[in-house]
Amino acid sequence: FIKYMVNGIMGGLLVYKLINKDKLIKDNITNIEDYEFKIIDDKYIDKLEVCSYIHKDDEKYSFRVLLKSLRGKIAINKYNGDETYVVIPKYICGKEVVVIGSGAFYDKGLSSVKIPNSVIKIYKEAFSFNKLQNVYIPSSVKYLSGFNNNSISLLSISDSVDYIGEDAFLVNKLKIGR
Repeated sequence: FIKYMVNGIMGGLLVYKLINKDKLIKDNITNIEDYEFKIIDDKYIDKLEVCSYIHKDDEKYSFRVLLKSLRGKIAINKYNGDETYVVIPKYICGKEVVVIGSGAFYDKGLSSVKIPNSVIKIYKEAFSFNKLQNVYIPSSVKYLSGFNNNSISLLSISDSVDYIGEDAFLVNKLKIGR
């Protein structure tokens, strides 16, 4: 069992930071102790629902069902490391990472990031103001935002994405081809 401690309260939600890092199995991930995270509960689910821009009632319902299935999983809130090549863990404390929070990797000088195929939602400005050039969005992602102000020239997004934020890729080097 891997321990974590309460690192503070952000927006009324508990924020955790790992302790006892020596017992972690790293599996080529970036210094796992550099991540602050939240365990998704009903309060966090309510916040996700309020922050989502979904207009059709049937889409709101399916999104609500999706959110309920996230209970007990992990939302990465902040990255405190200084690595420029980041491999985000699929699991923290044995719980699946499913959300990358708003501003989690904001202005960290990232040149590369590997997002696990467990992430479902990437919030606004999650990876903004970095130096990312090539970005691969895994097929697990349903809601996508947060890559503005990078140097992205190559982008791979699967058909499984249901929502892309209006400014998700603003100020990048993307070219629309035929």
